[in-house]
Order: sequence, then C-alpha cells, then structure tokens
Amino acid sequence: MRKPTFETVMARLKEALKASTFAEVGRYLGLTTSAYANRKRSGSLPFETLLPFADSRNISADWLLFGIGTPFRDSDERVAPIAEIDPKLLASIYLALLRAMRSEPPTQQEELEATRLAGLASLVYNRVAGVPDGAARDAFIRNEAHGFARAARILQPE
Repeated sequence: MRKPTFETVMARLKEALKASTFAEVGRYLGLTTSAYANRKRSGSLPFETLLPFADSRNISADWLLFGIGTPFRDSDERVAPIAEIDPKLLASIYLALLRAMRSEPPTQQEELEATRLAGLASLVYNRVAGVPDGAARDAFIRNEAHGFARAARILQPE
C-alpha cells in the first residue's frame, strides 16, 4: 500500500467537505495559511488534527488516506461515545504516568511514541465506547486497533 501524499489527502478532504479552496480545508483543520503552506512544502500531514476531524465528520479514514471505499462511513458505523476523550489530554496523562513510574526520564523517542499511542487509543475509544460490552465490542476494538496501527506504520516518517 502506498504512503498517502499531502496533496492527495488534502484533495480528498476538499472533495468530502465540498470546500472551494485549500485554504478553507486548512481552516477546517485549524491551520493558518502559513502552517498549511509549510505542511504542504514538507509533505507533512497534520495527523494530530486530521484523523479526529475526519472521524467527527464521519469521513472514512481508509478513503481519505488510501482511496479505499467511499468518502463517508455508513451512519451505522458511527456509534456515539459515552464520553469523548481528548487525544492531547490523554497523551499528557500518559506521559505524566510514564515519567512518574520510571527512575530514568523517558527519551524523546519514547515520549513521542507514548504520545502517538495515547492519541490512537483515544481515537479507538471514541469509536467503540458506545458498543455494548462483549465479543462484538472486542472484535470492533481489534479491528479499529489494527486499522489505526496499519495507518500509523504506513504514515510513520522515515
């Protein structure tokens, strides 16, 4: 599977949002014009806002990143969470716990990995929180975890 490019993902997002300009797409993602231009120049997708935003608009991550399937998930796939978890807050909590439990401070790489995993965990939680407990929920969690892990591996900077 090919790594998605900034241009392709932003074009798909523009299409899904029916936005008239890429500046408008950037505003949806909370990016200033210069931040958007810098991301475009470096080819760096803003995953910290892109995936939660797509999820909030019921935009399929598979379609947005890889062109697989249709732009929007079926309405039945979106289950309203009991409580929305903020990825940045969860990452801060996780890092504080990591630091408190270790005698040596974590390396910068370990902190980045912890932040990334906490963010992904919050996305999975927000997607599965309303699914009744049991085998179906466990399967849904595994499916979501595998999907996000696959995307994270493909999108990981080299």
